[in-house]
Amino acid sequence: MLFDKTVILAFVLALALAFAGCGGNGGNDQGGRGDDDSVGDDDTSGDDDVTDDDAADDDAVDDDSIDDDLIDDDAVDDDAVDDDTVDDDTVDDDTVDDDTVDDDTVDDDSIDDDTTPIDCNAVITRQPYLQSVTQTGITVMWGTDIPGDSTVEYGLTDALGQTVYLADQQIVHLVELTGLEPQTTYYYKATSCHDETTVASFRTAPLRDTPFNFTAFSDNHCHAEIFGPFVDMMIGFDPDFAISVGDTVDDGRDPTQYDPCFFTPAQELFRSAPVYVAFGNHEHFSLTYYGLFSFPGGNNAHFSFTYGNTFFLGLDADVPYIPGLPWYKWLVDQLSSPEAQNAEFRVMFFHQPPYTEGWPGYDGDWVVRLFILPLMKQYHVDVYFNGHTHDYERGWDGTIANYIIGGAGGDLDVWARDVAWDLFYASEYHFLHVSVDGATMTLDAIDQTGQVFDSYQIVH
Repeated sequence: MLFDKTVILAFVLALALAFAGCGGNGGNDQGGRGDDDSVGDDDTSGDDDVTDDDAADDDAVDDDSIDDDLIDDDAVDDDAVDDDTVDDDTVDDDTVDDDTVDDDTVDDDSIDDDTTPIDCNAVITRQPYLQSVTQTGITVMWGTDIPGDSTVEYGLTDALGQTVYLADQQIVHLVELTGLEPQTTYYYKATSCHDETTVASFRTAPLRDTPFNFTAFSDNHCHAEIFGPFVDMMIGFDPDFAISVGDTVDDGRDPTQYDPCFFTPAQELFRSAPVYVAFGNHEHFSLTYYGLFSFPGGNNAHFSFTYGNTFFLGLDADVPYIPGLPWYKWLVDQLSSPEAQNAEFRVMFFHQPPYTEGWPGYDGDWVVRLFILPLMKQYHVDVYFNGHTHDYERGWDGTIANYIIGGAGGDLDVWARDVAWDLFYASEYHFLHVSVDGATMTLDAIDQTGQVFDSYQIVH
């Protein structure tokens, strides 16, 4: 249409110059009435069109009262082809928005902005799981079979009432909820395209002195028949969050393993309790793994967070935390930070242990032993959790408590050697339930029958 308009305007200008060249009020003038058009015009004054039919307009061919379009039919509009009253879209037509091609009455979008694109057919295949909770926010993630948009509705009751919408179409969906109240229960549901989840709930992080509890486990691998019943037991404790110390699958390079081995067996837990995962060796530095989570600080390899009165730090122990390397400096900065040092308890979790009594041919990780363990002692870490060895071990070396909790599903190892400060060993499937109340941390190891087979307290 721009080309047509240019041609016509050039034609009109040429005519105007031609008439100007005739001088004065030439023989075709209408008797000095303020009009300079030739015979063949039908308006009274103030118009220079060659052929026109309205009172005040400079269009070559037009039929409305105040408009500068070439062909148009509405009262106030500057579209080339349009039929609504107030709009500047290229193609527009009705009152109810349906995206892709715009159709509402008051809009200036070329592509519109409501929440259900007509061409979106994604189905939710991974139920919502929670990440990175704070006193004022939380991250909701889920998965779909094909790319789709992302909506989270949430509120203080199951009527919800507030919405966050992201139009970008993704397979792994991530929506951050912000501006929440501390220590508060919220309800939410997720939607992609026309598929939505049922309503679930979560709690924001508590104030410093509020008691809380969490569950911890490791090395579930691809044994949902063992891991699934443990998850049911964990749900019974109504934990505030869950910690996995790695080896969530058999081979992290295979993206088809994460749902049946990890997310699906634990979906009822993870949709109400945020999960934090320390990278294990069976994740194999997988880009798939890194894309499935959103831990504090934006780095899924190592991260820290404060919950209640306790500071937590998760590591990827496959990375060499050796002096002079940036990861080592990061670790020192985290452990020496005010958040860590002002906490009542300091907890670390990472996959490989410095020492172990299980697993013939493997007695622990030398990098952890030489470089991480001294830092934990220097900065007064209270307890650390490991996996890797498929057994249960609890120890105390006089300064720090240590746990191996690798019994969430992988084939069990057997006792192989004595470690002087290990106080309890069991080749037993299990998980850990931990409660924190003021200056007391209670750690209970729970077996497949739901019984506590080892219990320990750290009291300040």
